[in-house]
Amino acid sequence: MKALRYISALIIACVCLAGCIRENIDDCETPVDLEFLYFGNGIVDIFPERVDSVLMYVYELPSGKLSQSRRISKEELSARQGADLRLNPGDYRIVCWGNAGEGSFVDPEGHTITSSEHAGGDLPAGIEELYFGTVDLNVPHTLRPVKETMVYEASYIMMRVELLGFANLGNPSVGTSALSSKDAGSDATVALTHGNHSAVIDFANNPSDEATDYVPTLSGHPDEENSYIADYLVPRFDNDTEARISIVRNDTGETIYDNPLSAIMDDLDITVNERNEQMVNIRFRLTQTETGLTIDVVGWNTEIVFPDL
Repeated sequence: MKALRYISALIIACVCLAGCIRENIDDCETPVDLEFLYFGNGIVDIFPERVDSVLMYVYELPSGKLSQSRRISKEELSARQGADLRLNPGDYRIVCWGNAGEGSFVDPEGHTITSSEHAGGDLPAGIEELYFGTVDLNVPHTLRPVKETMVYEASYIMMRVELLGFANLGNPSVGTSALSSKDAGSDATVALTHGNHSAVIDFANNPSDEATDYVPTLSGHPDEENSYIADYLVPRFDNDTEARISIVRNDTGETIYDNPLSAIMDDLDITVNERNEQMVNIRFRLTQTETGLTIDVVGWNTEIVFPDL
């Protein structure tokens, strides 16, 4: 009898430690320990170097009902590279977006994320440096703590477009000191458009069919005189992208260059499929003569970014 009372007391103590004494344990919360990792293109975790904050959304399965959401700050991530949750028994899908700040608009009910500019009806200059993570997990009725790992992936491709000699457009006799490398491109002679590109990313990290034109900001080139450079991010795309790169003269409105991204990539045997972090670099060179303008693609490179080991 004493042994039976001892066992009963031990069971009650364990339940108390679990923080729940109820006839229906479906209403009891279980600790969930979630760890965040991101490997880029390598084998070393570089999450702290890439992600400053996380937006987390927890959905019940199979209903898809949003159970809870929260923002994890940089300070919290520095102290704990992950999240501690308390969930009732059941099945869940957790979706996280790294670095989604003021430049992003998230629709947790529609399961999409886009740039704040696009959501506001404006043409975006690009998207934020977004990282996506998701995991499905089961919280058992045993109330035993659950531990899961969420491995993130990049949601963007880095673009770098260099417009060499374009600051002299319309003034071929201007000397090489016409544009300092530190000058901004707000009064640039041309406008660059990365057009017909996906505007929205869903909660499976897939770009949508909804398209927009990205109008990146031009700055003075740091290494080339009379030239511009644009660094911007767009949602991920594949080799069959329908996006186009166009260049328009600001003085006349004339389109002086317009070509599909996929055709150029195909001609140069460039692929962007199945890579996590990468930078696509395009270099255009403008030549002006008495008979007109010539624009040459002088370099198109895909740089695979590896973390420091």
